[in-house]
Amino acid sequence: MERDYKLEKWRYYEVLWFVKGYPSYLKERMNLLGLKGVSYGGIRSPSVGDPTGNQAVQLSKVEDKIKAIESALNKVPEEYRKGLLDNIIKGKRYPDYAHTVTWKRWRRRFIYWVSEKMQ
Repeated sequence: MERDYKLEKWRYYEVLWFVKGYPSYLKERMNLLGLKGVSYGGIRSPSVGDPTGNQAVQLSKVEDKIKAIESALNKVPEEYRKGLLDNIIKGKRYPDYAHTVTWKRWRRRFIYWVSEKMQ
């Protein structure tokens, strides 16, 4: 039942902004995967640094964010995925091949599923 996919207003908007960051998370993952042997010349510290370990921790956090969004997106029928993401991230109108009520129903479910994965 649709009442099962209800979130508090503050939580809904928190998840909405989380999803809006999806392209940034993908970009950040690509940047982290592209870093190899980074040198931070000029900065000295008495403790031993671990850039590879830090990179792995950052990558793990970004991967968790991406997985939360993509696993929820996989529950949405394929024909609605692109339109849903375009609407949430880019603010585009929903495509005409489904009624607005259908789009809103899938949006509500998608946001709810992402919220479950975030916790």
